[in-house]
Amino acid sequence: MRELNWVYYYSNVEKDQNQYTHEECTRVGPVDAKYVKSSNRDFNNNPFIEALPRPRDGNVLLNAYTVPIPSLDADDLSKMSVNEQKATVVSLKNLRLPLSFQKQLEFINYDVIVSSYMLRKSYVWDTNAIGESTDKKLIKMKGKIEDSAPSGFALLGYSGCGKSSSLKQLFDNIPQVIMHHPDPGTSIPQITYLVVSCMPNSNFSTLYRQIGEAIDNALGNPEPIYEVMINKKCKSLADKQLKVCQLIEMFSIGTIVMDEIQLIDFNSNRENSYEGLLGIVNKTKVALSVVGTDEAYKKLFTMLRNARRAGDFIDASAYTTDKDYFNMLVNMLLTWQWLDTPIQ
Repeated sequence: MRELNWVYYYSNVEKDQNQYTHEECTRVGPVDAKYVKSSNRDFNNNPFIEALPRPRDGNVLLNAYTVPIPSLDADDLSKMSVNEQKATVVSLKNLRLPLSFQKQLEFINYDVIVSSYMLRKSYVWDTNAIGESTDKKLIKMKGKIEDSAPSGFALLGYSGCGKSSSLKQLFDNIPQVIMHHPDPGTSIPQITYLVVSCMPNSNFSTLYRQIGEAIDNALGNPEPIYEVMINKKCKSLADKQLKVCQLIEMFSIGTIVMDEIQLIDFNSNRENSYEGLLGIVNKTKVALSVVGTDEAYKKLFTMLRNARRAGDFIDASAYTTDKDYFNMLVNMLLTWQWLDTPIQ
């Protein structure tokens, strides 16, 4: 076993620009790595960090989180039938306005992923896992078990306040699978993030299966490979945890985000399962974040040693008490009306 280091070259992009195109960021499957030299010297020569897009700010951030109302022509609306008018209302569902927590989410998420990759290095073996000689190199990203585990974030707020939508807009700026090529014969996959949407009344065995499913989806596998590997080939919960650790190291996974945590079954006899999930974080140094309601967070993190792992708290509901914001929103929506007497 030896540490894997390689020389790579930087792309020349403006400081507020993404080195990847929108198509590359939203593509299913791998994107070839593009590196941008970091202003933080600690990140230099770390390809897994310098291949990441930098967090958005300023007008770039505002534009990314804004989807305006479609253009309105009052004359056209007045000529429509009632059914046609109803159909046009559907377009209003696409409206998105910047929310107060989204800038915080951008920068904290970047810090979370970076802290995870700072704690790990890539190692290469010239033999496979069972000791047989092979022409292929076995490459894994591993952390030291004695190092502290990275923290994630806890994005919490009322149901419907925009948490999941903001999460999608956040990750639309980051390629999910980045492929590194240290030399012509070697490729190293980097899954920058996984989002696992928790199912109603699910337990942690189901959660591990969903991690396998999320890996399959990220790689664009037409048939489930890693979901089956975790769900059917691993009989015990401990086996599932071990397999998840192996996949995190093999695919250099940066962060795992558990969305809708309020749907998990918090039965007390499953508490040890969450301890096992934190064991995965300790072993692999992957960052773990949670998204959900305040009530679910309190149930899941009754123990302080668990709560601190959730890292920075982001209040997604804070804007709901801002009357000026909602007056602006209502005024914007009321430009879309075809009543004989307009509502003021």
